Amino acid sequence: MKNQKIIFAAILSVLACFALSPKARAVSPPPDGGYANANTAEGEDALFSLAATAEKNTAIGFNALYTNTTGFKNTATGVFALYNNTTGDVKLNEFLKAQSKIQKQETTITELKDGMKVLTASLREQAAQIQKVSAQIEVSKFATGRIRRGGPEPQMVLNDQ
Repeated sequence: MKNQKIIFAAILSVLACFALSPKARAVSPPPDGGYANANTAEGEDALFSLAATAEKNTAIGFNALYTNTTGFKNTATGVFALYNNTTGDVKLNEFLKAQSKIQKQETTITELKDGMKVLTASLREQAAQIQKVSAQIEVSKFATGRIRRGGPEPQMVLNDQ
């Protein structure tokens, strides 16, 4: 009976070792993919800080996407790639907002350039008109002075520039 107890205890110990062995050696999260929500990682501490809400992230390399917690659709390849990225989707939204702002600014710049072209053309036209009026005033002054003095009729000379 004593031998049966020893054999039973030995068998129980061996079964316990086999039962605990995979859990003792398991890496959490497991390598070669296997993460929840379509997340994939390969490399030491890749996706180390992954939270349950993170989706569709891929990290390949030592510490790739290390601090990613709630990121969405991030891909990092290489040592320390996107190491400090935490959310990804927020940064994407910020990027899209910045792109929208840049497009609005480019539109405004184009409109301002077109407005400047119109103003420049208007100023040139006004400058030409001012030159004509100035020339006419000079001719008028010259003619008035010659006529009063009894001289020859004035001649008009325009300097086109």
